Amino acid sequence: MSRALAEQPHATIDSLAQALGTLDDAALVATLEAALEVRRSGPLIKAPRERLVREIALTRELDDVVQKHLNIAGAKCYRGRHPKHWLWRSHKQWILDRVAPGQRVLDVGCGASAYLGWMAEKGCLVTACDMNPVRIEQARAIMSHENLSFEVRDVTREAPSTRHDVVICSHVIEHLDEPVGLLRALGRCAPRLLVAVPPVDSRWQKVMYRDLGLRWKDDEDHRREYTPESLREEVTRAGWAIDELHAGIDIKASAHWVGDVGTEPAAGDA
Repeated sequence: MSRALAEQPHATIDSLAQALGTLDDAALVATLEAALEVRRSGPLIKAPRERLVREIALTRELDDVVQKHLNIAGAKCYRGRHPKHWLWRSHKQWILDRVAPGQRVLDVGCGASAYLGWMAEKGCLVTACDMNPVRIEQARAIMSHENLSFEVRDVTREAPSTRHDVVICSHVIEHLDEPVGLLRALGRCAPRLLVAVPPVDSRWQKVMYRDLGLRWKDDEDHRREYTPESLREEVTRAGWAIDELHAGIDIKASAHWVGDVGTEPAAGDA
């Protein structure tokens, strides 16, 4: 919420919200557009750069609000299955193309993404694990397949008893303070790694926000976002040798294990 709005009495905010909330769709869009046009044709006509940066920061906040609303509406529209994870198959196609029928696949930090089921349908024997039991229950509630099983597990503390052919870590390590520790622990799980992370420059808006010193990451929980070079550095430092490195919507790498499988992650690795 912007500082100016936050400083308004709650009754004022509530009354404005009620008024806007009762408008029909076209009127709501027109009202918001008119309000922004007032700002563009008034305070911003000859505004100094500092004032324009504040306006960009406000627009970033407005976009966060709209995106939150879109995420909630989208998930409800698909009965709890977020369209990002259930309709956007091309986003996971790179991973799907690198697993084969009959392979034992471990997905770490699995969440509830549809590609787990797609791999199972392909004939992979998929074990999906997450250290958050709520996410595991959500995943079990919306997908099932004879080739798919779920586990609550922190692989940095307890590796699976069965060694797998491939371990997948998709959009997980950007949330961690110590990503190298997890990547190294994955070497005890499988000899091949598929990893995907968000890039620092996936949208021009992010590049601008970062240049202006504003919040710029895709998710407030992201500790970092990546370049191909920074992903290569972390994966290599963890004991993996890169076989493929691809930058696109996200940054993806395949690698094979060259470290000591018996080596425990070193304390303080980041």
